Amino acid sequence: MNKLLLITYSYPPSNTPGVFRIISFVNYLCEFGFEPIVLTVSNPIDHMIDEDLHEFVRKPVAVHRVPGVDPKAPVRFLRKAIAYLARTGRKKAKKTPFRDHHVEAGKKGLKWTVTSMFEFPDSRVGWAPSAIVKALRLIHKHNISYVLTSSPPHSIHLVGLALKLLHPRCVWVSDYRDPWTIDHSNVFLLPPALERVRKRLEVVCHKHADMVVANTTTNREALLHTNSFLAASKVIVIPNGVDPADFSGLAPIRGRDGRGHIECVFVGSLYQGMIDGLLQALVMLKKTKATILENLRFSFVGYADESDRAKVESLGLAGTIRFRGMVSYRESLQYMLDADLLLYLLPAGADRGHWIPSKLYNYLPAERPILAIIPEGDAARIIRQLHVGQVIEPSQTAEIAAYLENFVSRPEGCYGRLDFEEEPARRFTRRYLTQELAESIGLLGQSSFRDGDFKE
Repeated sequence: MNKLLLITYSYPPSNTPGVFRIISFVNYLCEFGFEPIVLTVSNPIDHMIDEDLHEFVRKPVAVHRVPGVDPKAPVRFLRKAIAYLARTGRKKAKKTPFRDHHVEAGKKGLKWTVTSMFEFPDSRVGWAPSAIVKALRLIHKHNISYVLTSSPPHSIHLVGLALKLLHPRCVWVSDYRDPWTIDHSNVFLLPPALERVRKRLEVVCHKHADMVVANTTTNREALLHTNSFLAASKVIVIPNGVDPADFSGLAPIRGRDGRGHIECVFVGSLYQGMIDGLLQALVMLKKTKATILENLRFSFVGYADESDRAKVESLGLAGTIRFRGMVSYRESLQYMLDADLLLYLLPAGADRGHWIPSKLYNYLPAERPILAIIPEGDAARIIRQLHVGQVIEPSQTAEIAAYLENFVSRPEGCYGRLDFEEEPARRFTRRYLTQELAESIGLLGQSSFRDGDFKE
């Protein structure tokens, strides 16, 4: 069996959206000719810990953990020093107000530049050096011929790049769960010079990787469009997918009859702007159909932006919307099963259409109707293809309100059961998708010419 070094920052017990894609690779690669060996971080930064995730890794696997350095530690020290110097500067220039302005701008710009330098190309880069050293040892010890790096964080591909340069005959697959430099939603902005270097790093990684994996069709098209040197055959799509086995042993325990209202559930991270379309619809119902709103309750399970919490309070919807906070993965699945309606939200904007958060796939085995308040794109196509819900644009407030009113009047209950052994649902299972990945990697290994897969 071929040995594959799977390098990832997300691995149990870290509970991140990307961890389930990695778990699926570990669970199913061995069925298709590859023995995964996992290399991950021992001290992840800002990750929620969920010890129960270990039980979802259903196959024995060797896991190697190495520590990383937190680049934010020196940044925090320097920020304090900069703040002190800036305060001192303000006192000395008290009689010249325009200087105060320049001191503030300089302090802000200096903080930005210093932070960018220490966290370049991202805030997890401190793990890369120790990961490279450990990976080299593992490759030599286990005679590993295949390496897969999965991001984010995207600095993980620098580990793959180093291994490829040191072991040219090693097959390197770079897996992108999110885009790198083409992701315009990335709030971590860099000074122009560093941004140019970051883009160059991505190009170098693409050129040296034997195969590039995108998680959506739109992301693949964007990769090919912005990197014209890439051959179309070199970039494949492997969606995140669903594993119905995750729901094993679970069943609904809180039915609608016992609640007296319809429970609408959103599971996942709620970022700023995602809830706006729904809130406008609820305000409309509050003004025109108050009795309808009284029959609805909304639970948001997971991280929620503080501005959205404040918005709910200011609109007088605190009695209708509850924020449940962070829970374990198994608890989140239980919330899905106990829901009457599942919510799938994305911010407005055409550039958000390529987003497919993993919650969409996790919703499918729950067999509950999905109200998707999202822009047109990959996620909308999947929902329509599988006939599992209603897609409404975030700006269509009246249509959202009308859907909720109709749902209260005629609850749809469970949609028809999806048969994950048959098409088209089978193509979204993690086992099927891992098989596609394994077959593509296997073809690379059979080829004796892997370095010329570029357009002239």
